[in-house]
Amino acid sequence: MAIATSANLTKLNKSELVTMLTDLQTAVELKDAELALAGSAAPVGEPASFTCPSDLMMTGFLRSCIPATRKDGSIVEGLFKVFVQTTISVNFGGRDKEAWDYQDINHKSTCFVADAETAAQAQYLLDTNKWTIVRSWYKLTSTPKNVHDVAQVDYKTKQKRTDESGNILMTRALKYAPDLRLVQLDVVNSGDSDQQEEQGDLL
Repeated sequence: MAIATSANLTKLNKSELVTMLTDLQTAVELKDAELALAGSAAPVGEPASFTCPSDLMMTGFLRSCIPATRKDGSIVEGLFKVFVQTTISVNFGGRDKEAWDYQDINHKSTCFVADAETAAQAQYLLDTNKWTIVRSWYKLTSTPKNVHDVAQVDYKTKQKRTDESGNILMTRALKYAPDLRLVQLDVVNSGDSDQQEEQGDLL
C-alpha cells in the first residue's frame, strides 16, 4: 500500500483520504494482532489476545461454572466456562406513574472462558451464596485466521458502498465471535436470600 506524504495529501479528495485512513487502520490492526500472536507465551495454535482496552467488563449475576468440553464431550483439562447473567427492568404497566409495573427479566447470558484459579473463585461464590453479583473483567481472544473482508453496507439504503470508481468498499471483520477470556472477578454484592433476585441487578 502506497502511503501518501504530507506533500501530496492535499491532492487527495475526501473519498481517497477515507480509503487511505481505512487502509492504515487495517494495517495497524493486523500488525497488532501479529505482534500479539508472536509475543504470546501460549503454545502454537492457541488464540492470541487482540490489542484492546484493558478495562473490558460486564456486571451481572454469577450463574454457573462448568468444565470446558470439546466437541466429542471430553473435558479440557484446566479450562472452565463461567456464565454471568444480566437482567433488565421492563415496565409492564401504563405511562402514568400510578400504573407503573416494573418487572425484571433476564437479558443476556454471557459465557466466559476461565482458568482453574478463576473458576475456583467462581465456584466458591456459587457454593457459599444464594446469589452473587460480579464484575467480570475479560479480554477478547482470537486468531488472524478468524479475520476476513466483508463489503461495507449503507445503513439507510442497505446497499453495498462503493468508491468513485465503482469499486466496492471493504472492511475487516471477524468470522466468528471471539472467546471472552475471564481474567478477574470482583464481587459487587451477594446474599443468602431471594431478596436481591426479586429486585434485579440494581446496577
